[in-house]
Amino acid sequence: DEATATIWQERMGPLRYSFRYGNSLFIALDSEEVGAIGRISDEQVEWLEGELAATNAEHIFLFLHQPYFAKEADPEADIDRWEKHWSNVAEVLRGHPVRIVFGAHWHLYRDCGFRESVRYVITGGGGASYGKLAEEEGGFFHYLLVRVRGDDVQWSVVKTGSILPENIVTS
Repeated sequence: DEATATIWQERMGPLRYSFRYGNSLFIALDSEEVGAIGRISDEQVEWLEGELAATNAEHIFLFLHQPYFAKEADPEADIDRWEKHWSNVAEVLRGHPVRIVFGAHWHLYRDCGFRESVRYVITGGGGASYGKLAEEEGGFFHYLLVRVRGDDVQWSVVKTGSILPENIVTS
């Protein structure tokens, strides 16, 4: 709600932002935007479009809390979900070197694969419990170690006591 957004801005800073590091641009979107339930608002997409147009970064990484891009078990539901929740963002990503979109919220790890040359990953395993989700389905505490070396972008899934390859859990 509006009060929560105001508190966040006072204590933490902007609700959406970008920064450049080396040859990469990192963009954080606000998937909890007031008045934009279930999708990124047109106003925020316009801001994103401006950020993309203004950069010459070789690699772009997007971050958001809600994985609006995530695939459902039912392929028909997946098409509807993409159209309702993510198509407005996907449209502005075309033609830009967006390498990975990272979402969270679902307390698991899952490499969702590529769609329109962009890789999608859910990495929500930093804190809360996973209930009964099995480890082979991504139900384990983790964080990612992402490495960018020139044109090469790779990551490892870091789990307590081990480092795992990026494709340890897929859709």
